[in-house]
This record gives sequence, structure tokens and C-alpha cells, in this order.
Amino acid sequence: MSRDFDSFDMFQDKERGRFGENELQSRPGSGPRVTGASDLVDVTLQLQQDRPLALMVTKPDEPGSKWISLPKSLIEYIDAGGGKVIVTLRRGLAVEKGLV
Repeated sequence: MSRDFDSFDMFQDKERGRFGENELQSRPGSGPRVTGASDLVDVTLQLQQDRPLALMVTKPDEPGSKWISLPKSLIEYIDAGGGKVIVTLRRGLAVEKGLV
């Protein structure tokens, strides 16, 4: 009896499904799976200075606290009025700066 190798291969486990149904399985040498979930956070802060390359801000609920420098290249921000800004930045940066 001869073997039909195309049919035989059809029933073998595939590394990745036809429509990506096996994407949750980790593959050797691959990093963490990208889920598409955002790691951005929005934080309302008190604006102290708007410098050319960075914003100098403080936490609004802590008067007299240390100024925190946020590089403009790593954030987006909008003026919220009353000397406050809403800053959007990566969660890792927010943790590093002590904002969350």
C-alpha cells in the first residue's frame, strides 16, 4: 500500500493554525505574545514648567512634592486648564517616575 504524504501531513500538528488559531501556543525562541492590549496610562498632573524637551510636573494631590521630568519624546499631553495637564505615557515609564 502506498502512502499519500499530502494526506498524512494534513493530520499532523501544525506549528501555527491556518487562521492563527494556534497563536496562543508559545514557540521556542519567541518572546512574549503581543496581545494588542495597550500599556498606556493617562495621568493628571500639575504643570510646573513647559521646557523645550521635557515637562516638569508634580502630583496634584501632593503640594510641595519633588518635580518630575517627563521627556516630551516619550509622552503625549494636553492642557486640562487650571495649571494641570493630562499626560499619556507607557505604564513602565509611569511606574519608573512614581506616578502610578
